[in-house]
Amino acid sequence: MKRFLKQVGFHLVRSAYIFSIASFCLLSIGILPAAAIPEYPTYAFNSSSLGDEFSPMSKNYSSADKEQIEEQKKSAEKDAEYLLNEDAIAAVQQTKEAILDLEANNPNEALQHLETATGKIAILLAREPSFALIPISSTVAVIDTAPLSRDSAEELRNHVAVAIEKGDYAEARELLDNMISEVRTQIVNVPLVTHSKAMKLVAALIDADKLEEAKEVLNVALSMLFIVERTQPIPVINARTSLIGAVAIAPEDHEAAIRLLEDAREDLRLAKALGYLSKDKTYGELDKQIDDIESKIKRNIDSGSVFKQVEDKLSSFIEKFSL
Repeated sequence: MKRFLKQVGFHLVRSAYIFSIASFCLLSIGILPAAAIPEYPTYAFNSSSLGDEFSPMSKNYSSADKEQIEEQKKSAEKDAEYLLNEDAIAAVQQTKEAILDLEANNPNEALQHLETATGKIAILLAREPSFALIPISSTVAVIDTAPLSRDSAEELRNHVAVAIEKGDYAEARELLDNMISEVRTQIVNVPLVTHSKAMKLVAALIDADKLEEAKEVLNVALSMLFIVERTQPIPVINARTSLIGAVAIAPEDHEAAIRLLEDAREDLRLAKALGYLSKDKTYGELDKQIDDIESKIKRNIDSGSVFKQVEDKLSSFIEKFSL
């Protein structure tokens, strides 16, 4: 049993390295109920120490912004659903059925379910031997707790820095929870190699009439799932929406177009203050190109070519965070 757990640890670490996932967490490796699938973490936010100014607020987004955020969410859901693998889902279900069989003292039925699960995994590995993680479920959520004001976001960053400097990491985490503004996709994955090894070990334990140990190994295998996360920053989505609106309205109303360009700038500044753009040279390039569009609009010069460059860059940046 201990040897199995050591092997599991190796393969999970190796999988994380291979995929270089943006962020991931290993769900609890304690024993789960037979029918349990690990829940996604819930988010609790509390910024009482900073007063009302920094409390999570309901956002007064424009109808266009809200529409684009919803479209981005639906697109992320579609992309995530496309990744799900029916054979992997079936393998997990067969594993759960095997646990129920063992609880009912039906080892022969358990072996049959394990054979099916093993067969599903074998098919997956045969199709693509390099697969380490296979998606089995997904969820997409809009998490938007960050302030709309760039100044407030920057002040939050300062508070985070102070908390870290003091070694108060609990306070820092609490503050960071109030700097989130994104469409977040979470994909639950099965580590194939680990699951396959577990099935073989369980079959041997059942043959040796060690049903309790077999059930324990299966529960551990079920709990060892990876959550891979991807995020799409809402301020960047909103900046793209404002930019599209500015170019569309420019021929009829220069002033309205320029106001929308300023909205796009402010959204990008907010994204930078929240950390989504802080290490990306894209921010500086976008800011300069928006200046170029504004200049052309003021001089009645066609800004279509520059607009296309900025729109492509924003879309590419959002896509970089996607699956």
